Amino acid sequence: MKIVISHAKNRLEGWDITIDATPDGTELVSQVSTEINNFPEAIDTLDPASNSYQRTYIQKGQYPGTNKVRVTVYNDAAVSTVADQIWDS
Repeated sequence: MKIVISHAKNRLEGWDITIDATPDGTELVSQVSTEINNFPEAIDTLDPASNSYQRTYIQKGQYPGTNKVRVTVYNDAAVSTVADQIWDS
């Protein structure tokens, strides 16, 4: 599973954080759990499972400050892949 987390300063406040998940081979994305700065943000269940996932969170995190995003993606066989991104602003 390939997970890409990107962030861009929101012109009003905080960060816009985009999460992309792309399965390897024939696996599918069935669930995505997102935490921003150690707080649960969302659990997205895809029914039916999908061959891609993308979601953008608007005005999240701290600016200035340290931010952490953790994404856990489950495939259709319930195997998880975790990705973290940490940055200071």
